[in-house]
Amino acid sequence: KALPKLVEEVKEVDVVVGSRYVEGGEIEGWSLTRRMISGAANFLARKILGLKVKDSTSGYRIYRLKAILEVIDEIENFGFPFQVEVLYRLVKRGFKVREVPIRFVNRRKGKSKLNLREILSFIYTLLKLRFGGTSRTSCNRVEERHFRSAYRP
Repeated sequence: KALPKLVEEVKEVDVVVGSRYVEGGEIEGWSLTRRMISGAANFLARKILGLKVKDSTSGYRIYRLKAILEVIDEIENFGFPFQVEVLYRLVKRGFKVREVPIRFVNRRKGKSKLNLREILSFIYTLLKLRFGGTSRTSCNRVEERHFRSAYRP
């Protein structure tokens, strides 16, 4: 139901984020623990990186091609921290972001990949983005090349 709204909004901005945490946004089927982890991740992203976005961990987004192509060469993470890193780099470059409310329903099948290692990687990424440093690996570069070739016009 939210997709048409995201498509409409991206006509005016560079990135539209489907947000669970703006007015009208909802989450269905998450445990208290999962809600706390998500809330903490978004809080840390706002405080450490200065992001104004309330749901920087949401993967339900639409990017203008121009925006994503401008930052893709800098992206170092293709796991859980990917969403926040992309958003941070876009905001830092002056791209406009807008959030629209979504109703997020927890998966009915499959298992979350979120574990302690992913959480620590997320925190490390926030600190690295804020205070500098890089750890690009050849694996990241290979994945990046595939991403770029798949989405370049």
